[in-house]
Amino acid sequence: MKLFLLITGLAMSLAGTLAIIPTARKTTVASQKDTTVILAPLKSTSEVNIIGIGRRDDTRKDNPDIAVEAWTQNDVPYTVRGAIKFDLDAIPENAVIKSARLYLYSHPSPTLNGNLETANAGNNNGIVVQRITDDWQIPGISWFNQPRATRKGEVRVPHTSAPELDLELNVTEQVRAMIAEKKNYGFMIRLQKERIYNSRIFVSSHSPVYPEKRPKLEVVYEKELAVQ
Repeated sequence: MKLFLLITGLAMSLAGTLAIIPTARKTTVASQKDTTVILAPLKSTSEVNIIGIGRRDDTRKDNPDIAVEAWTQNDVPYTVRGAIKFDLDAIPENAVIKSARLYLYSHPSPTLNGNLETANAGNNNGIVVQRITDDWQIPGISWFNQPRATRKGEVRVPHTSAPELDLELNVTEQVRAMIAEKKNYGFMIRLQKERIYNSRIFVSSHSPVYPEKRPKLEVVYEKELAVQ
């Protein structure tokens, strides 16, 4: 539980010994110890279920879950993709990203999506997590106005028959690109094959029942200091 106490900003200080090596007419780069940032906001304003049902949009924010699925409602097929963005302002521009982990937690009692019994359902529920490359806002985003995402650095999660399966995903390459390009538009999460009766339902930051299972991004970086 204590892991979630630091939901924004630095999870540890820049403590450590700075080694400075004097040189003539050269810049020496000295590094500090690794710093960890843990981002797990409650009631995020940058989290949305992008929903297309039949020929209409039904995109929703503030849901207690992040649904990644293809299902039916009254025999009408619908598809849901999740979009989530974390505030990376706590990470300096000159930071060297050592690692980034995205944590998604299966919803223990889904009541809005899927089979309404288990978080994971279907025989082909593998998902993919991609870096979004277009800016998006709530309101504004919809099934017919989705931001683009790139396959570069994507993370593919295979199908599971387990009713629940929490995920720890290595998104280091994606976060490095967000920092380097100064374009943090978050992650798109969708089924690899959007065929009906497949789902992966995760707890969102708006869940009143499972706040400790909200999405989390953990970034470890090293800050380089240029010393003349």
